[in-house]
Amino acid sequence: MGEGRLSILLVILLVLISGFACASDDAPPEIPAQYWGLITLNGGAAGNGLAVTAEVGGINRAQSSLTSGGYYNVILTGGDKSLTYDSDRTCATHWAAGQACVPCTSTADCIEGPQDGADIMIKVSGVGNMPWLDWAKGSNSRTDIVNPIGDWEKGGCVDMADFGFFANHYGETPASPGWNVMYDIIKDDSVDMADFGVFANHYNEGLCS
Repeated sequence: MGEGRLSILLVILLVLISGFACASDDAPPEIPAQYWGLITLNGGAAGNGLAVTAEVGGINRAQSSLTSGGYYNVILTGGDKSLTYDSDRTCATHWAAGQACVPCTSTADCIEGPQDGADIMIKVSGVGNMPWLDWAKGSNSRTDIVNPIGDWEKGGCVDMADFGFFANHYGETPASPGWNVMYDIIKDDSVDMADFGVFANHYNEGLCS
């Protein structure tokens, strides 16, 4: 290969490397975090095909995911990524250069998404579970989570609202018009004191304030 052609290729390579470096400095790639584990709903393994979300500050950060074989598996993105800098809070410099930017008034406002240590609530079919997880960029960790027995109101806590549901079905059997096997906790075809005893043992469990 001639020296002239080699010089041209070298120049092109340097330009490409420089371009990549600039792009990387201006828009660092998102670092995903992955969480997985067994999930228990009302005392049993979660069924297949239930939608799983992972909320941070009320915003779902998880890629689309469904339960499978009693497990959840979520990949979270959108965190630990600066959209602007303290030196350009109005975005004037970035916008003039044709670069993506979101204006902000403080350092905290200049961050898109959660940061390391932020609380994550895993939800299955919209129901919150425990324990909460901690966001950590690049994480890949197993945490088994549980939705407590008796949380029929699906508020993430076994409380008086759930007791109301149970009381409305107390005394029912499969022959009853309003029969719902969900309230037959011990599965003996009757919603009775045995079921109430289990419910009472789990009262105030979950994400209760």
